[in-house]
Amino acid sequence: MQSKPLLKKISEIQLTETVLRPKIDENGHLYVEEESCTVSFNPGIQSVYPRFIARIIDFVVYFIPLQFILIEIYYTAFFAIIGVMVLGSVLEFLKGTTLGKAVFKLQVIADNGRKPTFFTSIKRNFAAPFNLFPFRYSLENLSFGFNMNFNNSITSTYIVRKEIIPEIRKLQMEMD
Repeated sequence: MQSKPLLKKISEIQLTETVLRPKIDENGHLYVEEESCTVSFNPGIQSVYPRFIARIIDFVVYFIPLQFILIEIYYTAFFAIIGVMVLGSVLEFLKGTTLGKAVFKLQVIADNGRKPTFFTSIKRNFAAPFNLFPFRYSLENLSFGFNMNFNNSITSTYIVRKEIIPEIRKLQMEMD
């Protein structure tokens, strides 16, 4: 029986980047020096807007039908948020995406490059409201600003564009 090759975790992938740095020699002449450095690979999308709008689309999908049933907007909003978290977790576990993410061609992947487990997806979605808190505390500092990656950081997941998944697989298979 042939076993599958072990894939690197995404968090273990290191890339070598080359940068050009301007330098001045002892005669005052400008020249460019090439330097290489190793950086961690981060396939996650950097812009918060597609993720935020995807979340709004998911919310509206639950909100509109519930509004006809519940009438009271507070209850509707509450149950729509619960729906986004619970059914979003199921969809991410089964398909790797939700309706809102699918609109933007986004995929949720775990550190192993596959769809998240159900438990990971539940944890990720129930931590998502904390993305909207305007501050973050760590042992090193207190920082302000929204962080749409908070739930991903505590679950070791990434939201990526579907078209880069083949590149991720290729990098996972490369041996050091």
